[in-house]
Amino acid sequence: MERKPSLSNAQLYHIAFRPKEENSPYFSGEIWIDKSNYFLRKVILIDNFLERHPLVSVFPDQEIKYIDLELAFTFSNAVNSQRLSHLQWQYELELQPTNRQVLGGMQRLHEQTNNHVTASGILHCYQYRDLLWEPLFEYSS
Repeated sequence: MERKPSLSNAQLYHIAFRPKEENSPYFSGEIWIDKSNYFLRKVILIDNFLERHPLVSVFPDQEIKYIDLELAFTFSNAVNSQRLSHLQWQYELELQPTNRQVLGGMQRLHEQTNNHVTASGILHCYQYRDLLWEPLFEYSS
């Protein structure tokens, strides 16, 4: 993931931060602030081994053990304001077996290997004045 905004270091304040405690549930990261107007130019948030998260596995016999997550928010200037230009994300998660499978009223241990999943993406923001159009589709049965 690109770590540095397009402006030079002379035009930006660069602040790095991390939680006081090593295993705390807070993000570490970096912030770049424009010296001329104090607008945010870029914010990077990083957290590794997230155990609390809003995601669930789509596989009924596996659960998410942890997630490594990196989010990068890049901002652009508008007239006397700023706006989100794009959001980049990158994550790696580990799926593990749920350890129990109920068969005939008995619990049996599952023997599977853990699976790693990685993904990254980018969401570009544009047409700020237009309403979001959500496509609706009808499905016949």
